[in-house]
Amino acid sequence: MRSKEEISRYQKEWRCKNIKRISKREKLYRLKNKEKIAQREKAYSQKPKNKERRRIYTKKYNKINKERVKKYFRKNWKRLQASQLERFPEKIAARRVLKDAVKREKIKKSSNCFLCKLRFPQYKLHGHHEDYSKPLRVKWFCMKCHKKIHKAGA
Repeated sequence: MRSKEEISRYQKEWRCKNIKRISKREKLYRLKNKEKIAQREKAYSQKPKNKERRRIYTKKYNKINKERVKKYFRKNWKRLQASQLERFPEKIAARRVLKDAVKREKIKKSSNCFLCKLRFPQYKLHGHHEDYSKPLRVKWFCMKCHKKIHKAGA
């Protein structure tokens, strides 16, 4: 009778020797069961424990691969923006109206954060919409407070 360690070692060796054969089989399985796999992955990613793991992993990855991530976003900016427009058209529209109003000086950007009341240069303040159907109703937050607001709302 073999121990678990011996079996595990044997399986690893066999997998290394037969990697082409395995990858063909895996590709075929993925092609035949796309929907089933997508449902399983979605269910897995929706669990709070896995969401937290993913968040931690992504944060660590982005920290280690800063330049690579920057390069990716620069390269794919248009595509990412288009997907945001499809998913959240009301958000994008509200941001555009606000940006235009600030540019034309219809709205004056505050120089103090609404929450912590600290003074910031205007370019460092973020406009926060509580209702996207009212794009000119905004509260101005520093980045730190804006993150807090979104974390509390999520």
